[in-house]
Amino acid sequence: MTPPPLVVRFGSLGDLVQSTVLLAALARASGRPCDLVTGHGQAPALLAGLASVGEVRLVASRRRPYLLSPDQRALVAWLRRRERSLACLVETVDAVRPKLRRLLARGGTHDADLLDAAELGRGRLEHTVDFLHRVAAAAVACLDGPPLPPRPPLPQLAVSDAERAECLDWLARHGCAGRPIVVVHPASRRTNRGRWPEERWAGVLRQLLAVEPEARVVLSGSAGESAEIAAVGRAAADRRLLAAAGDLPLRRLVALLAFADSFVGLDSGPAHFAAAVGCPLVALFGRADPRRVAPRGAGSIEIVAALPRESWPDDPFTWQHLNRLEAIPVDAVAAAWRRLPRRGPPPAPGARA
Repeated sequence: MTPPPLVVRFGSLGDLVQSTVLLAALARASGRPCDLVTGHGQAPALLAGLASVGEVRLVASRRRPYLLSPDQRALVAWLRRRERSLACLVETVDAVRPKLRRLLARGGTHDADLLDAAELGRGRLEHTVDFLHRVAAAAVACLDGPPLPPRPPLPQLAVSDAERAECLDWLARHGCAGRPIVVVHPASRRTNRGRWPEERWAGVLRQLLAVEPEARVVLSGSAGESAEIAAVGRAAADRRLLAAAGDLPLRRLVALLAFADSFVGLDSGPAHFAAAVGCPLVALFGRADPRRVAPRGAGSIEIVAALPRESWPDDPFTWQHLNRLEAIPVDAVAAAWRRLPRRGPPPAPGARA
């Protein structure tokens, strides 16, 4: 039997969602779930239930010196216990790649078994999913598996029946049962990509609720974003808003998005969660170029940027300097949301989703 492949991928939760394309391809080719080495503490919860994912090993910092990092030393010991297998390294920070290659070598990974994605080169405007599909094709060839189809699959997340039921009960406890649910995620830990002011979020919320007066808007965010979420709620001042910062652990949020009417938020992890479970969504983009990193999924996806589409520059570096999140007008976001298809209210608690 082919040993389980290994994928080394650090980055944000959104990066990990898109990496499910690579994990799924390698799992199919090998007939075994892939083991994953990553740095995000919520990765095991995010990827729970995916048949393509085996053991998830966490390394808090890939930059810390080896002798000062118990995580790195534990990783090396674990690698030495594993069967020899293909190791696929996907690292976007050039300064860190040599360190990770040394860690893999310490763990007994042979050069012949290592596929370094950086050596394949990434196109200037190549989307992450398309790039990972090319990486997967190269890895599958190393495994002597059948060629992949020319078009990449969509990123996927799993939601169990129990998680759906728990989330429906949660909505009912908050008086949202039987109502269309719009999830709005106005915060992002990546503050370097810009901010959208509270009063503009409030303006969008007013327009959404004018179109869907029976809807309930769930303002999502982490506990650390509670103040920002509360400020948006105060600015909108509508009883149909539920400020849920800190009350939406990751698995509940993913389950909520699996049957929410729609999602509106910044370019952030939750936008990728929504896409991966088929929720129609609007994503606001600042300095990051959506042609490279926009969410992909089975549902409708609207991308909103300050730059008119006809004037988008032909490289992501120029985009980074020209596009500003703060310059996106309220009406552009509201219009994008109105173009989304409606999914309506979720099933009643106790019903099968």
